[in-house]
This record gives sequence, C-alpha cells and structure tokens, in this order.
Amino acid sequence: GSLSPDIMNLVGPVVLVQLAGSLLLRRRMVASIPEDLPPEIRVSRYTTACIVALALIEGGGILVITFAIITDVATWALVGGGSAVLLMLMARPSQAELDGGGG
Repeated sequence: GSLSPDIMNLVGPVVLVQLAGSLLLRRRMVASIPEDLPPEIRVSRYTTACIVALALIEGGGILVITFAIITDVATWALVGGGSAVLLMLMARPSQAELDGGGG
C-alpha cells in the first residue's frame, strides 16, 4: 500500500466510534420527535433521522475500507465494513420505532 499500516491504528478506532455515535445520534433524533405532531411531519422527521444516521454509517464504512485498502490491512476492511453493514441492518427504519419514538 501507499500508506503505512500504522495509520489504521488511528483511523480504524476513530471510524468505529463514529459508527457507534451514528446510532446514538439517530436514537436522540427519533426520541426528540414530539408525539403531538401531525403524522406527515412525524414521518418526515423520522425519515430525516434515518437518512442522516445511515449516511454517517455508510460514510464511515467506506472511509475505513478505503484506508484499509490503501494500507494493505485487510482485517480493518472486514472489521470496518462488517461493522457498517451490521449497524445499517440494526438502523433500518421500522413502523414500531416510529410509533414508539418521540419524547
């Protein structure tokens, strides 16, 4: 690779923290949706929360995979990419969450 593998000791953990933070951000955004809003606005805010979180997760996954390829550290590609995929599955939108979300 064109970069030292040691850079993954910095990039990998930072991205993993960012991935976990994306889920926490999503939960806070969903929890902050007031119950008394009209359904269309609640759905719109819920959709925004899902899109923001999924974009952050996808971006983090792509970043760690890219750095793993550049540094020839396949383990981080699997860990980072696998974590991103797992978190995206966990963060899938659901009617139950929309109904139960809100503060």
